[in-house]
Amino acid sequence: MKKLLYLICVLLISSVSSYGQGESTVLKNNFKVNLTSLAAYNISMQYERSLTSHTALALGFSVLPLRGLPSFVIPEGDPDDLASLRFSGYSVTPEFRFYLSGKRSKGFYFAPYYRHSSYNCSYYELEYNIQDQVKGVILMSGDYKQSAAGLMIGSQWNLGKRMSFDWWILGAAKGSQVVTLRGNGDFSLAQQVDLSDQFSEFEIPYGELSYTVDQYSAEIVYKTGLPTIRGLGFCLGYRF
Repeated sequence: MKKLLYLICVLLISSVSSYGQGESTVLKNNFKVNLTSLAAYNISMQYERSLTSHTALALGFSVLPLRGLPSFVIPEGDPDDLASLRFSGYSVTPEFRFYLSGKRSKGFYFAPYYRHSSYNCSYYELEYNIQDQVKGVILMSGDYKQSAAGLMIGSQWNLGKRMSFDWWILGAAKGSQVVTLRGNGDFSLAQQVDLSDQFSEFEIPYGELSYTVDQYSAEIVYKTGLPTIRGLGFCLGYRF
């Protein structure tokens, strides 16, 4: 009988101890999906790892599936044939977070970050004049690449025991951006001159525009350091 009572006491103590350990378990991992991006048919996810009560590391990844421009940005009549444009790409964003609350990945935070983006575009038909008489067409393709560092502010809340809500309020970054467009063809000397003249008339308010035209290709390169904006993101997360 005494042995039975002793066994019951041991089991009770063990269960209480295990319960206490479960309650004090710290959920340091958080996998999130950006709902705002989903609404725009862009897949954006982030993994966050809590380090201390004030700090965390996060890694974001987004993918833009192949698509065309939305109809509302294409002017009536589509004189530049923007409807033919197709683009896709991805971005990677590592960041460090500092939470002011000291409640481990909860509350208002500052997030220094770095972002690398790469996007491709294709099937853009560029029209140009040939000696002011007829129009020529080049099928252009190209890419956009960005490397920038910045700072974002945001706030995160826990929703129950496992879920979270992360609000990317606003962020800005500065770095390098390069846009390259290229097309191939068999251009006569007159066509090369006309293309060069047309490219030289492009008015770019900020940045550096360069171009090269030869018998078999035409290329435009635009480099800029304009700041980029990040924010207005609403992310639903699962903590584990």
